[in-house]
Amino acid sequence: MERLHILDGYGYIFRAYYGMAGGGNRGASLANADGLPTGALHVYASMLVRMHHDLRPERIVVVFDAPGKNFRTLLDPNYKKTRRETPEDLKKQLPYFRPLTEAFCWPVISEEGVEADDTIATVTGQARARGWDVVIYSGDKDLMQLVDERVTVVDSMRRITYDHDRVVEKFGVRPDQLGDWLSLVGDKSDNVPGMVGVGKVGATKLLNQYGDLRGILRNVDALKGKQQERFCDAGNIAQLEMAKKLVTLKTDVELSATLDSFVPAPWDTRPLEKLCEQFGFSGLVARMGAKGASGRTGASASAIVAEEKPVKKVEAIEYTPMAALVVLDKERILEEAKAAVLAGEVAVVVESDGQRHDRERLVGLGIAVP
Repeated sequence: MERLHILDGYGYIFRAYYGMAGGGNRGASLANADGLPTGALHVYASMLVRMHHDLRPERIVVVFDAPGKNFRTLLDPNYKKTRRETPEDLKKQLPYFRPLTEAFCWPVISEEGVEADDTIATVTGQARARGWDVVIYSGDKDLMQLVDERVTVVDSMRRITYDHDRVVEKFGVRPDQLGDWLSLVGDKSDNVPGMVGVGKVGATKLLNQYGDLRGILRNVDALKGKQQERFCDAGNIAQLEMAKKLVTLKTDVELSATLDSFVPAPWDTRPLEKLCEQFGFSGLVARMGAKGASGRTGASASAIVAEEKPVKKVEAIEYTPMAALVVLDKERILEEAKAAVLAGEVAVVVESDGQRHDRERLVGLGIAVP
């Protein structure tokens, strides 16, 4: 069975930034020799390395938002207006995420006039029509509307895979009802107001009883008291209709690439090595399993990695790629390393500046230090 992996690019970028040592503002302040902040780039690259090793994807595409306005901001100028300003140090890093992703030899797309979610929805629909399985890597609840028997959404930060039952458990409604649920409840993060006086519990109850928004509006006479009044108010209904337009994913985006092009390109480490040198990421290419393979084009990344000797033979397991954690404080490193060893599930990569004052303490915890 063909399986397509779709990565929400900007979702991973912001999670990389705000996940640095537990939060962007108090996290790692990495920079290269020219003073360019590189903390989010380092975490993001580490996440891609981890995904590269864990998935060995045969079909994958990374989707980014295109710059400029999209149809939602044209429909409602207040859409996403309440979002906080992108931090300055992250702004300086934003131009480099797409080239970094492309250096991993993975296909990247972004389409003008729509959001990444719409592009993902369109790609998912096309893959579903071919009978492919689709795995979407994102923590965005909007994308959970796409879940069905062939489509899952992986929130790698929380290690949760959302299938049909998990969506129902989280929201109380089916994935195909989630767009209507979001229309009723609204979405504060996107500044979508929703229906006046209807909260999460109320929205779930209404949809379970009447099926969808049309069913609710056809049965307004059966509603009671204030709730009936709200659904009879023309202003409220107009607001609800706008919310529905804003949360509904487009599935007919004109794509700049075809499904058949969403395969990793022949592996060439030179672009990645060049970027790593620019950012000061000395150990990244080595972690890709291709150190010194700059001239080795034509072989897939999976094939190069496969040449490595496995540490030990283990049974195949279902694995959810985890995010990286960057910690610079010495005592915090020891705390996190100890917690990782005790958990028995967390991989620890130690990158040293060569001074290694705590080598013995780390080795004593069972952490291999190069």
